[in-house]
Amino acid sequence: MYGHNYSPAMVSNITKQVENLVDEYRNRKFKQNKFVAVFLDATYIPLWRGTVAKEAVYVELGIDSYGQKEVLDYTIAPDENGDVWTELLLGLKFCGLTDIQLFVSDGMIGIHNAITVSYSNAKYQRFWVRVERKLMKKVRKEDRTEILSDFKSIRQTDSRESAKQVLSEFIEDCDNKYHRLMQKKTGYYDLLAFFDFPPQIRRTIYSTNIIEFFNKAALDRFFVT
Repeated sequence: MYGHNYSPAMVSNITKQVENLVDEYRNRKFKQNKFVAVFLDATYIPLWRGTVAKEAVYVELGIDSYGQKEVLDYTIAPDENGDVWTELLLGLKFCGLTDIQLFVSDGMIGIHNAITVSYSNAKYQRFWVRVERKLMKKVRKEDRTEILSDFKSIRQTDSRESAKQVLSEFIEDCDNKYHRLMQKKTGYYDLLAFFDFPPQIRRTIYSTNIIEFFNKAALDRFFVT
């Protein structure tokens, strides 16, 4: 396609070199043992393994105390599940990352347990925006504006205690119309961990901008390549 021809042997040699670099990267020892926040997310991409099928690319993106971002590790699996996240998180610990203050994820079943097994002292924050999106899909169109405004007001309070009060009122107000949806109310309290951090970084913690921007940029480069 580009005017060059590579023999199977050359392709094999290039692949081995890349594999060695990947292994070195994944088994490296971290220069510091502490990160303020680690974002966990899996995005699906089409891969060729005899046939084309979508598989999950797991990404761990960390932010240190200086605000620097670093991809800590990644892996690929047929789908997203808690066992793979557990393996990845234990791998971080093995490589010397022993102290993580906060994990941020989408609340996938099994991921909270994976965090507890690996970093029992870490706080946990669900992606606020993704909960918001799911909520909007499950309520009637005529109720969306009011419910979205009320839901956003929770994170606009000054403290965790105030947010818990507003959240309780929100759940109570919505219970009559959306009882089945509000039955999952315990999951909503995983949205409030960002209040334990300084106001200047709260938006970074509860939004999905960092991880979604990274995934999009990485996939764009992948498919262009």
